[in-house]
Amino acid sequence: MNEDDISKILDRLKCVGMKATRLDRYIIAKAWGIYYAIWALSILLFSGLPYLFYLIKQPFIQTVAFLVSYLVIIVSASYITGLVFSKAARLSKLNSVLKMDSKREPERNSWIGLSIFIAIIIAIVIIGSDVLLNSIGSLVAAAIFILIAIYVYSMIKKSLGRVPLEGLIAVSAFIFSAVGGWLSVLIFHSSEYYGDFWIPTIITWFLASFISLFNATNAISDADTQEGCN
Repeated sequence: MNEDDISKILDRLKCVGMKATRLDRYIIAKAWGIYYAIWALSILLFSGLPYLFYLIKQPFIQTVAFLVSYLVIIVSASYITGLVFSKAARLSKLNSVLKMDSKREPERNSWIGLSIFIAIIIAIVIIGSDVLLNSIGSLVAAAIFILIAIYVYSMIKKSLGRVPLEGLIAVSAFIFSAVGGWLSVLIFHSSEYYGDFWIPTIITWFLASFISLFNATNAISDADTQEGCN
C-alpha cells in the first residue's frame, strides 16, 4: 500500500465522518424541534384551559378540573418527549451526551428526569390551586420553572455543542414568563393575568420549533448533496 492509497483511505474516512456528523446534528436538531412544539402546545393548553374552568362555579370541582387536566397534559407531553429523545439517543452514535457510555450515566439521567417531572407536578399543583394566589406559592412555582429553564439550556448546549439563537430566545422567554407571572400575582394579588405572561413563551417556542426543524432539514440536505465517499 503506497502513500496515495493511504491518502484515499483517509479522505474516505474523513468524508464518512463528516456525513455522520451532519446526520447526528440532524437527529438532535429534529428532536429539539419536536420538543419545542410539544411544550409550546402544552403551555398553550395550560394558559387557555383556565378560561374554561373559571366558568365552573363549584370551587372543589374547578380545582379538580384544573389538576386532572394539567396532570394529563404534563404526563402526555413528558411521555412523548421521552419517546422523541429516546429515539434520538438510539439513532445518534457520535454524540457523547446521548450515547451514555458509562454505566452511571443512564441512572443519573433517570434521576434527573424523575426529579424534573416531580418538580413540574408540584408547580402545576400550585398553579391549579389557590396556592398560586399566595406570594410564596407563586415564588416557588417561578423558582421551579427557572430551574427547569436552566436545565433545558444546559441540555441544549451539551447535545448541540452550543446554544443556537432560537434556543437562547426560547429559554429567555420561558424565564421571562415565569418571573412575569410571579410578579403579576405579587402585584395584583390575583392569577388573572398569569396566563397572559406565557404568551411570549408559546410564540417563541413554536418559532424555535420551526427554526430547529428547518435547520435539521438543511443539515441532512447538505449531507445528501455532498459527493459520495467512494
